[in-house]
Amino acid sequence: MVSGAQLAHLYVFDGTQGLLRPIEPIDHAFQRIRDGWEWFQVFLDTDTPPPLTDADTVMREDADWVAAAGAFAQAKQAADLADAAVTQAREALLALARHPKEQGAGVAV
Repeated sequence: MVSGAQLAHLYVFDGTQGLLRPIEPIDHAFQRIRDGWEWFQVFLDTDTPPPLTDADTVMREDADWVAAAGAFAQAKQAADLADAAVTQAREALLALARHPKEQGAGVAV
């Protein structure tokens, strides 16, 4: 909440070094801070979480999600292996090429 103090000190310590910054009030921000606090206080008073925002992450462990995530992980692993195989096969073709443009057996490099 807004205290009305003329100066605050913000001190951050990482376990080794500290950083001290003086913070002066920003008068035009007082009402916005009060409004935000009053909005948030309702959630504290009613012991309910505030609505989710795009910055939040919903943690899912339900069976449908777990099954879909497992299928995705398997497909991604197969795709990564296929990408590696394609790269290796392309490199083999390029190693055989004797001209900037060659083709045969339905493949062009």
